[in-house]
Amino acid sequence: MLGRNTLQFSSIVEICAPHRHLPVGFGPYHTMFIGEPIVCPGCVNPNQFATTKECKKILHNAKKEWKRSNASRHLRRSLAAANLPRNITKIVGFGLGTLERSGELRNAGQHILLLSIKDFLDTNRPDSAPVKCYAQDPAYTNGDTGALLNREVEVVPRNGGLFQVDKNTVVVSGSPQAYPIEDLVADRCRPAVFITCPPDSDM
Repeated sequence: MLGRNTLQFSSIVEICAPHRHLPVGFGPYHTMFIGEPIVCPGCVNPNQFATTKECKKILHNAKKEWKRSNASRHLRRSLAAANLPRNITKIVGFGLGTLERSGELRNAGQHILLLSIKDFLDTNRPDSAPVKCYAQDPAYTNGDTGALLNREVEVVPRNGGLFQVDKNTVVVSGSPQAYPIEDLVADRCRPAVFITCPPDSDM
């Protein structure tokens, strides 16, 4: 245990990845913060976490910014040109981060990406049932869960997200260094679409 009420570790992806942009003193074996709160009686005040209302506002603001961005238009063009399979029924997000630690809205933006893909699929396939959305991240708080449920995204515990992945699924992986699921998903579950970013960059 390093630090109070947090868990830290180095994944094999992080250990093996090049670290050209890290500050001096960070080598291949530095610890990585994964934002997992350790809940125990008397050591964590539940009030320290953002409420569902606050997390909803974060998502709302992120969606407004997203709609005005070039990335939003680029995503729609890319999805339209990709000729996606018509049998997609689910989208599963892994390691998208807690909304209350969004900083420059990066984490919220990753969730908006998830929702944008759902909106695109639902709009362009009116004859199909609405796509279901799931998200898995050990850092999620009650506020995150409530805000995401309000957007029809079900937060799944532990490894529940992996059980949702099949050949009819779009997978969005937001933190491949801290949440290295690529091998598991690509080799075993074989989703229809896999969206991620290089280990040494942000989505």
